[in-house]
Amino acid sequence: MAPRRSHRKSRLGCIQCKRRKIKCDETPPPCGNCRRHDIECEYAIRPETRTHTPESISGDVGTTRISNPQLPAGNVQPHSHLSVAPTTTTTPTTSTSSADQLDIFSTFMGTNLRFTSDLHLHDLELMHQYTTQTYRTLSNNNEHEEIWKDIIPKEALEHPFLMHGLLALAALHLIECNPDENETRRKYIELATMHQHLAVSAFRPELSNITISNCNAVFAFSSLIAVLSFAFSRFVGTASTGEPVAEVLQDFFLFRGVEGVLTSFFDFIQRGKLGTLVRRAENTGVGIILSKDIIDTLDYLHGCNSPSATHSSAEEKQAYNYAIRELRISFERPPLGWETVFRWPVVLPESYLALLKSRKPMALVILAHYCVILRRLDACWWSKGWSHHLFKAIYRSLDISWAPLLKWPMQMIEYNENMDGHI
Repeated sequence: MAPRRSHRKSRLGCIQCKRRKIKCDETPPPCGNCRRHDIECEYAIRPETRTHTPESISGDVGTTRISNPQLPAGNVQPHSHLSVAPTTTTTPTTSTSSADQLDIFSTFMGTNLRFTSDLHLHDLELMHQYTTQTYRTLSNNNEHEEIWKDIIPKEALEHPFLMHGLLALAALHLIECNPDENETRRKYIELATMHQHLAVSAFRPELSNITISNCNAVFAFSSLIAVLSFAFSRFVGTASTGEPVAEVLQDFFLFRGVEGVLTSFFDFIQRGKLGTLVRRAENTGVGIILSKDIIDTLDYLHGCNSPSATHSSAEEKQAYNYAIRELRISFERPPLGWETVFRWPVVLPESYLALLKSRKPMALVILAHYCVILRRLDACWWSKGWSHHLFKAIYRSLDISWAPLLKWPMQMIEYNENMDGHI
């Protein structure tokens, strides 16, 4: 009987071939068998970590592989007679395919999960704009800046209407930074329009259900309303339609509505993280002494509304006197705080707003004097030129007989009746 041929076992094959009890060709994964069957191939010891040279001495795991170029092929001396000097050890050479190089990323990925990207890059761009630039333009008070930068964006994460408001404002700010009419500017106009619509649509239901949990977000958004309104009119809205009085009147009603709804929550807000915004300048600052020209102008305005004036009824005169008196108080507020600009619209009587809505001449004249206070915001990108734009609309709508009452605000606004400029 012929002697049984010895079998040289290899313990270096892939795990899959060992399980199937078939011979593995030990090529870099996948091996030939796994490649044919299209199955995962895994080695306990990766083949590329082993030395593969023609002169290698094969053996079991752990066998030292030595080559001696001075010996003829096939004549390998026993280890005890090897000369150390001429013997060289072949450095393993790793030949890794691009697929193998990328295989390391599989350790960071789930095997059975299917993910899709939901990055809204435009919105991320807008939030970056807000947190790096836009927040600085919402107040000239350093303490307020920190609130607009850190606290309010965190609040917006829980209240979508506030988040949309911040993104709309950032888009409007980017329009200001891109004055040329191009595709980029049109993109920001579209984003501003979308976020403004989403913000207002989501904000309206909140006004009828203000609670402890949302009052801070409602107050923050209400503080943004004026900025959004002025900026939207400048860049996107109807500022060029020739009816800025209607727009500013709409803003007045909006300011007053939010102010009234939040009144019962002011104490809570003041004790909270937005408290600094509630403590307005008129509550902490000292009134300024009015200049003689302002005093004389307001006295003249009040005199033109005296009982002897024939252009108004007694009820109208009473509403006008109230508006003039509050206008004087607003002039006395320190001009450093932008928030003082919005005091007058909030404290006006309903009767005066009704007269303004009807475009009564005296109501428009008083509004023209308010433009001097509104001009304090000309340094802001979001309201630059609005006082001039509003005064021009008032001036052009009144009969020439009212011109003497408009002389002082015209000088303060630096308006020339021959100018045709736009905001």
